Amino acid sequence: EFTDWQSASVGGNVPEWVQAVLEADSEDSVRSLLKKPKGYRIWTMDNQGEKLDALKTLTDNFDIQARVASSISQNVAQEAERIQKAEGATNEAAITEQAAVVASMVTTNLTLNGLERVTSYWTKYYMADKKGNPVAGESGKERYHYIVVMGMEGARFNEQLDAAMKKISENSSEDEYLRKLSSAVITELKLSAE
Repeated sequence: EFTDWQSASVGGNVPEWVQAVLEADSEDSVRSLLKKPKGYRIWTMDNQGEKLDALKTLTDNFDIQARVASSISQNVAQEAERIQKAEGATNEAAITEQAAVVASMVTTNLTLNGLERVTSYWTKYYMADKKGNPVAGESGKERYHYIVVMGMEGARFNEQLDAAMKKISENSSEDEYLRKLSSAVITELKLSAE
């Protein structure tokens, strides 16, 4: 339960999009609550701790780029696994290995330009046990939850995926199957951004 939040001093409630992020709702749900168009890509980052200023510094200056890249890499690997299984592949170890290679190929060749900060918000809370009783943080203090939403226009994201695929096609020493798999993954990521 929140004991304080960013807009409390002016009588505001915790925004719905914050609740959606905290409840791990889908990207589509959060995007809709933020009133962003369907093709707009968003990434959410959050950190928890006892010092709000330290959380903001850590998240804003260090975590954002790394977490966006990690999120894209994870999406690429999941899509590569899905495509391989749809093609009839059954060797889990080989599927996972090839998905990791494709994720590396795509993220190594992807340069993100145009990533923008959409919004951020903080809440303050006591952790609760299973019965709902407040449990103080490790040092007996309330804790903060700091959330940042980053975004990019879908068309710009797609252009950058195309550029990454071109680099893969021109410079990759990987075998033909992995280049084709990379291309299929990028096509799927582009479709999900539309």
